[in-house]
Amino acid sequence: MKEEYQKRLGGIIIAMVLTVCTLTLSVKPVMAEEVQNKIVRVACGMNDALYLDDAGDIAGICLPYLQQLAWNNSWTLEYVEGSYNESLQNLYDGKVDLMFPVGEDENSEGKLAFSEYIGGYQQIGLFARDDADIYYEDYTGFNNKKVGLSIGGNSTILDEYAKEHEFSYEAVSLNSTQDKIDALMDGQVDLIAFSTLNTVPGGKLVAVLDQVPFHFCTTVDNQELLQEINTGMSISMVNTPDVVSDMYQKVLKGYNTVSFTKEENEKIKSSEKIVFGVYGDRLPMSGIDSNGNCVGIYVDILKEIASVSGLNIEIKPIEDSNKLYSYMDDGTVDFVIGIKDLRYSSENADNYLMSNSITDYTTVAVTMPKFQFTSDTSAVVALTRDRTYLENYIHSNFPAADIEYYNNRKDCLSAVEKGKADVTFLNSWEYNYESKNARFQDMLEWENIRILSGIALGATQQSDLEIMSIFEKSISQISPDRMSDMIASNLNISYETYNFEDRFYEVKDELLVGVIILSAIIIGLSIYLRTKRKYINDLVIANKTKTDFLSRMSHELRTPLNAIDGYAALTIQNAEEGETRKEVLMDNMNSIHQASEYLLGIIKDILDVQRMETGKITLEKSEINAAEYMHIIVKMIQPMADEKHIRFTYKMVNGAKDNYQLDGMRLQQILFNILYNAVKFTPEGGKVTMTSEVIAKEGNLATLKFTVADTGIGMSKEFMENQLFQKFAQEDKNITSPYEGCGNGLAICKELVDLMGGEIQCVSEQGKGTTFTVTLTTEYNRQERKKRELKTRPSYDLSGIRVLICEDNPMNQDITRRMLERMKCKVDMADNGRIGVDSFAKSEIGYYHIILMDIRMPEMDGLEATRTIRTLDRADAGSIPILAVSANAFEEDVKLSLEAGMNEHLAKPVDGRILYEKIQHYCMKKL
Repeated sequence: MKEEYQKRLGGIIIAMVLTVCTLTLSVKPVMAEEVQNKIVRVACGMNDALYLDDAGDIAGICLPYLQQLAWNNSWTLEYVEGSYNESLQNLYDGKVDLMFPVGEDENSEGKLAFSEYIGGYQQIGLFARDDADIYYEDYTGFNNKKVGLSIGGNSTILDEYAKEHEFSYEAVSLNSTQDKIDALMDGQVDLIAFSTLNTVPGGKLVAVLDQVPFHFCTTVDNQELLQEINTGMSISMVNTPDVVSDMYQKVLKGYNTVSFTKEENEKIKSSEKIVFGVYGDRLPMSGIDSNGNCVGIYVDILKEIASVSGLNIEIKPIEDSNKLYSYMDDGTVDFVIGIKDLRYSSENADNYLMSNSITDYTTVAVTMPKFQFTSDTSAVVALTRDRTYLENYIHSNFPAADIEYYNNRKDCLSAVEKGKADVTFLNSWEYNYESKNARFQDMLEWENIRILSGIALGATQQSDLEIMSIFEKSISQISPDRMSDMIASNLNISYETYNFEDRFYEVKDELLVGVIILSAIIIGLSIYLRTKRKYINDLVIANKTKTDFLSRMSHELRTPLNAIDGYAALTIQNAEEGETRKEVLMDNMNSIHQASEYLLGIIKDILDVQRMETGKITLEKSEINAAEYMHIIVKMIQPMADEKHIRFTYKMVNGAKDNYQLDGMRLQQILFNILYNAVKFTPEGGKVTMTSEVIAKEGNLATLKFTVADTGIGMSKEFMENQLFQKFAQEDKNITSPYEGCGNGLAICKELVDLMGGEIQCVSEQGKGTTFTVTLTTEYNRQERKKRELKTRPSYDLSGIRVLICEDNPMNQDITRRMLERMKCKVDMADNGRIGVDSFAKSEIGYYHIILMDIRMPEMDGLEATRTIRTLDRADAGSIPILAVSANAFEEDVKLSLEAGMNEHLAKPVDGRILYEKIQHYCMKKL
């Protein structure tokens, strides 16, 4: 009978879906923000279909289906509690609008209107006490048992069932539902016949006799609501058939404990270890804690099933969700646990089975707070690759949306946070977990865009389906409260998947303060050094120069620092995600190196204060490929544009393959200042475009034109004519807060363009945007631009070279030691100049091949130490190479080092390649 019923139920559901499929293809839920939600009052409390729990919250077997029905029709549900008779009277009196489950024409007296489609089936079941030695469908065990029946109740169903399965029984008539339960518990009867929509405490379901259909109903005069009920049910059967199927199954057995058959009990006793696969990296669903243990919602559910059923269960974590089914195919695991729709992500979905839902959950839409997500929004949706089953839902309800796939849910959220995507769909429990990350706390979870689904057990067609049956019966014995407790306990776990970018986000304000303080220290030191080399009798000029210097440095320091931090974070993220390709890592590190060189160039200007103060900025021309330098600028400006959701594009119209005689760093400085202002003064969602082209060639000269256009706030004609390229120029002081800056950027650009013999022009209109044009004429060399290749690291042979390092700073000691030991040098350390002199004096002749000497050290500085070494009475005192390695980088500092007897002066921070080259140059002849 069980198999016939399952076939019948499946046939009914399929027939209903086919019947309404054509109707619903053109039906689409109306978004909550587009219409005013209709309030529908629903009767509850009649049975386990829908009731208020001890906390006063709505619960019940049919709740997910009812909520889906409400979402389909944009209803707001209110609940009115009462018994069946009370609820029926409330419906007649207009105190409730909707009632279910109700048998068609049951007590209707012509006043009720019933849904066109069946809402489910109520079953009559046989119940025994939990401790009774009676098994599921144990017909021999049913023979000659006393069965409690309601007085006046129709025993025809039980008679037919007993006749079909060849057992007899003794009927005992009882007054009420509670009388039947009491009689069962007191041992007056062995079995009771009862609707499975009612719970029998202390009892277990041992047989299902038959079922009768039920409907949703309203009053006959409420045809508008009836039509909405029919439409909503048809939508659910097509769009969310799993929700419909789950309700059908759960209504049939209710919350009652289902006993095992004799065969299933034997299976439990004799079964070997059963391996269940779970995600290894999906907390709070499942994952691995710091002690290497499997934890999470799935894990707790499986452990509860093992406790209830007695099955011997092993839980195996699987890191790659895309391999869940392949692990079942090759026998690594017997079953998997995960979202019920997951099998539809497999190309061979028909090869797999899914159990009924273990418990339900909701998939939610998550966006940034300002994004408006409606049915006609042109949005980019970020999904993980194991959520392809959502494609039909998204395309049906949001036809203007495009889907982009990411490796994991955190990448999806990051894409939304950074503006690369507009919305992502996540399990609400997963978002609860990820929202503990400060980066994602401010995102918006859309209340009116929710997709009901469930957790289920997955198996292959060849799996042991008897184990699946035991599994499903065990699930029915886990109370809703226990299930809620397991879920809640895992939602309270701490967030553990922080990466560099997350940590940086948490402390970004503190880091900014730190950078400002560090910049202030550097600037203060520069001011101090500058005032030593300058006459101090003109305080007015000194103050003006200081202010100008501070403004310029503040403007320029932040960008290369941001690029360094950004590419460092990207490198760490690539490593965390398993991206270890050499070209990717080298590209990131080259970008960091380029930004560092740009930063060092700025610091060199800081140190050369006299040149900046007097405006004597010199150009260092060399043959460069403009496209390569433009590439660096683009990579520095792109993150700033992305942060404001600004569309930034770059085009090279002509001349990309030619090389030019230019100061590359100054060209970058000019164009970056202009681009920085374009992004800064363009509102979110705007557009910034940079174009470079060759507009003329004559002989060996070429004229380059660089254009930067934006759709920003623009400038007035008066400001452009009178103040545009002046220092500290800002058109409206009221914009100081949103558009911070000192107003020196364009003044710097103008000074550098003039120095290069070029021209800078500007066209702007308030409210429409600004266009800057820079033209430069320079020598060029026509040659093919080679494909950008990763630079290979030069090789050095420093094995066996013995180095004495005189350095008082522990950090610098560690860095230099590690750099040299990596090249297989033998390193000794001296904490000051006096110790360095003693170490050299006590060593054997020729033991040390080279000395690296800091300048500023306690007790004896590097200059005095060098002079002392050179005067020692030993054969190698005058010949041993001594290299100054110092933060003192002025020309007079270099001169003092050479006068003291050093061979060369290297400025900190020292480029490793330069250091290795110098050591190799001075020492290889000695080996």
